[in-house]
Amino acid sequence: MKTAQINMLKSIGYLMLAVFMLSVVTYAWFTMTYENKAYLTSKVSGVEAEYTFYVYQNKYHTGSSDLNLYENTCSILNQDDLCYEEITNPIIPELIKGSVAPGERFSFAIAINSIGTNQGFVDLTLGRVQSTGYDIEANKIQKAFGYEVKKISHYQNDIETEDHKELYTYQSFRHFDITDGLNYNLVTDVPMIYDINYPSRVIIYFDVYYDPSIFGQDLDGTPHTNSHAFINQSITITDVYMNVTATKGSS
Repeated sequence: MKTAQINMLKSIGYLMLAVFMLSVVTYAWFTMTYENKAYLTSKVSGVEAEYTFYVYQNKYHTGSSDLNLYENTCSILNQDDLCYEEITNPIIPELIKGSVAPGERFSFAIAINSIGTNQGFVDLTLGRVQSTGYDIEANKIQKAFGYEVKKISHYQNDIETEDHKELYTYQSFRHFDITDGLNYNLVTDVPMIYDINYPSRVIIYFDVYYDPSIFGQDLDGTPHTNSHAFINQSITITDVYMNVTATKGSS
């Protein structure tokens, strides 16, 4: 497995890696342009770890319902749809192909592997969410998109645990705000090692969802009853911040 390794004992700082982007669509409810790059930004301190990022390939954009990563990678299944595709070269943006409409869902997973027995704690955050092509601020497409953590598990002894996100601080479904410049926490202080007696990695599954129940409004504030205000808009989710520290609450 090709991963981007971070030596947390020797290097403290930020690593900017483009990990995914959404393809151009001109006939959908809105346009996701070729400029929608996302970066995995890592701040590391005191431990050693490596990470691997995955995009769930689903041509119908219904997201992933089988949250067991290593049994459902594209390489294991030898297929290119309904599977998790490892982003082997994060410098080159990956595409999620096809048109996008209300009700569609995009799924992602990140596996963070502790090297050795030193415990580390992970924060994962989305940042720099922006809309373009809107007429008024109240009609920004980003307000119709939401995000949520679907599962937190650990992988040790070649077995992935059941979902135990309830043990940690995680984000249930939440819409993005129309205010630019905000950060959106996915998880906080999740341990990389579940059982300190065994090497392990933590796997965080999260989705981005276009909520079909969110509509725009007229200039005078009259609410719409459809999603037409979002036609030909673009949403950009630029950053995925990963912060790993040796102690809780150190971010």
